[in-house]
Amino acid sequence: LASSDPNKKSTENVNSTETGKKVAQYLAQAMGCYLEAMQCGAHEWSRIHLARCLWMLRKDGKSPGLLCQTLETRGKSLPEWLWLPWVPQLLSSLGRTEAVAAKTILKGIVVRYPQALYFALRAFYLERRDVERANRIRSSNVTAVSHAEELMSSLRRSHPQLWSSLEAILEELIVRFRPSLEEELLATIKALLQRATFQLEQNQTAGRVGTAATKDGGEDVLANFSNTLSRVSAKFFRPPNLPNNESGSSMNDDRAKKVVEFNIRYKAGFEKDFLQCDSIPKATDPSSSNVTGSASMVQNQRLSSPLTLSMIVERLEKWKKVLENHISVTPSSLPLKQVSPSLSNISNEVPDLWAGACDASVASVQHRSRSTDGAMPQSPSSSAAAAAAA
Repeated sequence: LASSDPNKKSTENVNSTETGKKVAQYLAQAMGCYLEAMQCGAHEWSRIHLARCLWMLRKDGKSPGLLCQTLETRGKSLPEWLWLPWVPQLLSSLGRTEAVAAKTILKGIVVRYPQALYFALRAFYLERRDVERANRIRSSNVTAVSHAEELMSSLRRSHPQLWSSLEAILEELIVRFRPSLEEELLATIKALLQRATFQLEQNQTAGRVGTAATKDGGEDVLANFSNTLSRVSAKFFRPPNLPNNESGSSMNDDRAKKVVEFNIRYKAGFEKDFLQCDSIPKATDPSSSNVTGSASMVQNQRLSSPLTLSMIVERLEKWKKVLENHISVTPSSLPLKQVSPSLSNISNEVPDLWAGACDASVASVQHRSRSTDGAMPQSPSSSAAAAAAA
C-alpha cells in the first residue's frame, strides 16, 4: 500500500526542491565558464557551447532564476556577432521564462547588426501577433508580442533610414514576386482535388459512387464542396478593388490589369463547370456592375443540375491540367531590371558586413576597444545613414 503520511510527502518535496536548486547552481557555474571562455577568445571550439547555454535555461523552472540571471549578466558582454546564428532561438525565448535575458542580448544585436535581425524579428512579431489574435489572448503579463514590438520600436528609432529602406525592399519583394493568379488558383485546385479524391475513395469503399445524396451525410459533403467552390469563385474572380490613394501607382495598375485578364480568361468557364449558373455574365469589364464575384450573387444564382462528387473530381482534374499548361509556358526567369527596377539599382555591397567582421581575432580587438571607450559603434550602413541624416 502507498504511504499517505503527509510528513513524508513534505520531506520529499523539500528534497526535490533542494536538488533542483543544486542542479541550477551547477549549471549556472558551467554556463559562466562557457561564456567566460568566449569572452577570452571567441574561437570555434568555444562558440559551440552557446547552444548548450541556451538549452540550460530550460532548467530554471517556471520563473527566471540563477541561469537566466547568469546569461543576462554575462551574455550581453560578448561580441554581438557571436549570437547571430542563434537569432531564431533567441526570438523563441521571448515567449518563455528566459524572455528578459534573451531580450537583453537581442537589444545589443539591434544596435550593432540591425539588418541581420530585421527580417527574422518582423516575421516572428507578425506570426505571434496573429496567433494571439486568433486565440484571443488577453493577458496583463508581458507576452512575446510585447517584447518583439519593443525590439522593433528600438530598431526603428536607432536606424530610421535603414528601417525605411528595408521596409521598401520588403514591400517590393511582396508585390513584385508574389505568385501569379494562375499559380494561386492552381494551389487551391490541387488542395480541393486531393480532398475530393479522398472523399470519393471513401464513398467507393462504402458502395456510394457518384450519388448526389446519401443517407449518411452525402448531401452535407456536396453542400460543403459547393460552398467552398463558391468562395473560391468569389475570391479569385472579383474586380480589382484599389484604394483611391494608390490607384495611380504602377504596381497596382499592373496588378489590376492582370486581374482583368484573368477574369476574362477563366471566370466564365469556372462558373459554368462548378456553379452551373443559368446566365453567366461576360467578364469583359470586371469593374462594371454587371460583373461581380461577390459571394452573395453566387449564392443567389440557381444551379441547372446538382453536381456529384465524381463530376467535381473530374472537373477539378481538368482545371488542374489547364492551369499547369498555362504556367508551363511562363518564362522561368526574367531580367531583374524588367521585374523590379528599384531592386536592380541596389548595389552588391553588403552594408553590415566588412572584412574581418566575423573573424574571432578582429572582433575581439574591436570588442575590447568598445568596452574600454564605453561607446557602442554603429555598423557601416547605420553610420552612413546617420551621416546622411545629419
